[in-house]
Amino acid sequence: MGSIFEAWVRRGLLIGWLVGGVMLATGCGPQAAKLDLAEIQDPLIRKAKAKQDQGDYEGALRSLRQALDKRPRLAQAHLDTGLLYDNYKKDYLAAIYHYQRYLELRPDTEKKGMLEDLIRKAKMSYVASFADQLPGHADTFRSLKEENLRLKKDLQVVRANLAQQMLPPAGRAGAAAPGSQHTGGELGSSLYRVQPNETLSAIAAKVYQDPNQWSKIFEANRGSLASPEKLRVGQELIIPQ
Repeated sequence: MGSIFEAWVRRGLLIGWLVGGVMLATGCGPQAAKLDLAEIQDPLIRKAKAKQDQGDYEGALRSLRQALDKRPRLAQAHLDTGLLYDNYKKDYLAAIYHYQRYLELRPDTEKKGMLEDLIRKAKMSYVASFADQLPGHADTFRSLKEENLRLKKDLQVVRANLAQQMLPPAGRAGAAAPGSQHTGGELGSSLYRVQPNETLSAIAAKVYQDPNQWSKIFEANRGSLASPEKLRVGQELIIPQ
C-alpha cells in the first residue's frame, strides 16, 4: 500500500508542478498594483464580478474564459478564475494553474505571499481530496487538514495587509465600481472597496443583509482598522464567509 501511496503522491506532485516552477522577481510592486487596478475595469471582468455577486459562479467563469480567450495575458482574469476554481469548483489543479499563471504575468506583485499560500493550500486540498481512496493514511490527512486550517488563518492576515498596501491614491479612489467585491464571493473571503459615507454596519447590511454582522468584518480587518469608525474611502476590507 505504501508504494501505491508514494506513486500516487509523485503523480500528484508532477501534475501540480507541471504548470511551472515560477521564478519570482523583486522590484516595482506598485506597478503591478496599477496594472491590476486597470485590468479590473475590463468589461468581461466586471461582468464576471457582477455575476459572482449574484451567486452565478458558472456565469462568472464563462465571462472570465471569454476574457482570457480575447486576452490570454490578462493577469487579473487568471487570478479571479483561480479563486473560482479553488472555492467554487474545488478543481484544485486548475486553480493552481491560474494562480501560477498570474505570478508569471506579475512577477513583481505585492500579492506574492498570498498567492504562494493559496497554491500551497490548493495542493494540500488536492491531496486531501483522495483521503477516502487511501485507507491507512488517516494521520497524514489529519495533519494536512490542520495545516490547511492554519494557512487559511494566515491568509486572513496576509489579505488584510495586502488590502492596506494596495489602496489607490486618494484622487483615484472612485475609479472602481461602487462597493465592488472581488476574489472569492460568498464561498470564501472577498475584498470590498469602501465608498463615501459607508460604515461597517452599512457594509454588513449590503453583503450579509444584516447590519449586526459589522463586528465580523471588523475582526477580519484588525490588521488595517484601528477602530470600527476608522474607515477610509477606497480602503479594501476583507469580507469573511
